[in-house]
Amino acid sequence: MSRVQLALNRSNIDSAVEFYRRLFGAEVGSTFDVVTEAARLKDEGLALRHADGATCCYAKQDKFWITGADAREWEVYTVLADAEQMAPAPSTCCPSA
Repeated sequence: MSRVQLALNRSNIDSAVEFYRRLFGAEVGSTFDVVTEAARLKDEGLALRHADGATCCYAKQDKFWITGADAREWEVYTVLADAEQMAPAPSTCCPSA
């Protein structure tokens, strides 16, 4: 199962429309899906920041981040397992917190 996350609180939505047509934050079903999407976006010339095995909130995840419009980071991730404790901020989950 995949879930989509979308935020439209942008300072200039018109300048970001093309980016949002291609990607927004998404939970995907497996690490294979994360790797496949990372390869596709890298082939499109986007710089990725990987965080495999990261603890984010109360979940262990494989994920990667890209920086989009308005210098906001977007993620594609899969949940591997529950974490025993919430990740501290800042962390690989919330790098700019």
